[in-house]
Amino acid sequence: MSRQEMINELAKLSDAELALALSAVREHHQPETAPLQQAPQKIPLREAYGLLKGSFTMSNDFDAPLDHFKDYLP
Repeated sequence: MSRQEMINELAKLSDAELALALSAVREHHQPETAPLQQAPQKIPLREAYGLLKGSFTMSNDFDAPLDHFKDYLP
């Protein structure tokens, strides 16, 4: 059966029948149980403070008015 024929057949099913068909397909194509993976280690909060220190800088004129908005300033 071609892919298009399968799609046409699935389109004819009611919602309940479609849900049942999809759950059967899902169960059939489930991979074997995957090995358990350990969760990544969380950084303690005390070590997280200052973690990004020095990774960005602000210019000295950060608060200065922008030339682009001169028309809107008083």
